[in-house]
Amino acid sequence: MSKADKSSVNADFQSDPQLKKAKKRPRMKKRWFNVFFTIIVIMITTMAMLLIYGLAFMLYKIEAIPALSFPHVSLIMLIFAVTTVIVIAIIAFFWGRIPLSPLNRLIDAMHRLSLGDYSVRLRDSRIHIFNELTRGFNKMAEELGNTEMLRSDFINNFSHEFKTPLMSIKGFAGLLRREDLSDEQREEYLKIIESESDRLASMTTSIMDLTNLENLEILSGNARLNISEQIRQCVLLRINDIEKKKLELSAEFDEYYINGSDDLLRRVWTNLIDNAIKYSPEGGKLSIDVSQHSDVCKVTVHNTGSFIPDEERERIFSKFYQTDKSHSGQGCGLGLAIVKRIVTLHRGTIDVRSDKDSGTAFTVYLPVAIV
Repeated sequence: MSKADKSSVNADFQSDPQLKKAKKRPRMKKRWFNVFFTIIVIMITTMAMLLIYGLAFMLYKIEAIPALSFPHVSLIMLIFAVTTVIVIAIIAFFWGRIPLSPLNRLIDAMHRLSLGDYSVRLRDSRIHIFNELTRGFNKMAEELGNTEMLRSDFINNFSHEFKTPLMSIKGFAGLLRREDLSDEQREEYLKIIESESDRLASMTTSIMDLTNLENLEILSGNARLNISEQIRQCVLLRINDIEKKKLELSAEFDEYYINGSDDLLRRVWTNLIDNAIKYSPEGGKLSIDVSQHSDVCKVTVHNTGSFIPDEERERIFSKFYQTDKSHSGQGCGLGLAIVKRIVTLHRGTIDVRSDKDSGTAFTVYLPVAIV
């Protein structure tokens, strides 16, 4: 969670009167706990003193203590007992806060976390045994904060991406009611409505696919695949788009094999190639390279012209995120999120390198097939 997001969450937490009121409850509980702890100590001390006094009385009865000395001993013991109880009660009330303060802070922090204050963190304690608990809590709070941010971003982006084509459909549907429209205008508006409807349908399908992939932990139906032939077929399916943009294509590589899902991996190569074509300038270069290093197969899709700034590079695999807003109407920002999930399911990794001069390259690393 960024500092700005933490500040925002914390500000909302501090400004909510209901949360402020709820925050005071743990403090009241801590005070009552200290009082209860002190009462327990007083009771234990008093019982110990009574036990000692009873033992002395028994010794007096069996004449182990002289009769004349017992009243003096009794008075001394009574004064000592009362003094001890008072002193111990005072010490217990104040000392009890020291070892219990980390626990009290944890209770307070957990209460704030349950109310939605994901910025809360615990400091390291002087008591070593509480440090592991502190680190675990801080890690949990951080993960919950990140999850909440992702959930919030997903809802906001989801709403925005769906609202745009819906408003477009509504607007052009309203224009079709006009009687002064020419046949050409009416046909144009119908094509736009049809295109936006297709975009909504594609977005819905992509969301469903991504949800299914995120819920999937183990791939089934894996087979030994010729990854080189897969990529060549994906390139051939896009050859018209490549020629339309007059791109210089380089795709010469040997045969390599991996274990995986044919349908899912084709989706990876298709998405990466489509992005490379879309973001390449007319007359640019598109190169695809496949190689093997030890037990890892490396696939690189590189195109010239496009550049992804460093601050956006970490976010391009997020749902609905698009670096180039001028192309936002050509996709829904879910392609790379789906690509990353598929690669992860195949126990692989994906990274991106971008330079203003040379362009952008996506590289996928997958384990090679076991012969």
